[in-house]
Amino acid sequence: MKSQVLAYYNMPDLSNLGLIIFLTVFVGMLFWVFQRSRKPFYDHLAALPLQEDT
Repeated sequence: MKSQVLAYYNMPDLSNLGLIIFLTVFVGMLFWVFQRSRKPFYDHLAALPLQEDT
């Protein structure tokens, strides 16, 4: 079935473009999440479940 669908698909560049866009966004998110400057923010979020409600 997949070969039948791909036989009529005439825009392989669109698939490559989608892959490039996805990888760019994914790597960008990794860099954004793992920045050292964001560590205090994540430490604060990690401590939230342990705080007492007052």
